Amino acid sequence: MGRFIKTTKPVLSGLEKVAILLAEIGPSFNSNYDRLFEALHLSDDEMKKIRKAMKKLGTYAPSKVPYEIGMEQINREQTVLMETLDFGKRLGIFTEETKTDTSNGVQNLVNQNPEYIANVLRNWLKDS
Repeated sequence: MGRFIKTTKPVLSGLEKVAILLAEIGPSFNSNYDRLFEALHLSDDEMKKIRKAMKKLGTYAPSKVPYEIGMEQINREQTVLMETLDFGKRLGIFTEETKTDTSNGVQNLVNQNPEYIANVLRNWLKDS
């Protein structure tokens, strides 16, 4: 039973989703990262909570950790990216084809419309 593979996705808090998405679209991947933060208007308290959530999630390194932990990291990331793209699809920003490359799709979305991603993040912060 020790090799049992979890197939259910863990429920993520809004703060965890924010931490994962911000890590995914970090400044090294995104030309509009500063505009995103300007659109967010985060308080010092919110920034502290986000930093704490990012720290709690730990380093994202699926290939350097045991298989089960790596798969959990991948599942969390994919869950957040898909939810973000689903919001974009509902708003007509994305088509079904856009969802084939979730990471680049979200990064492109931030480059095209940082205010939209800020709105997604703001809604997730309300859920925290």
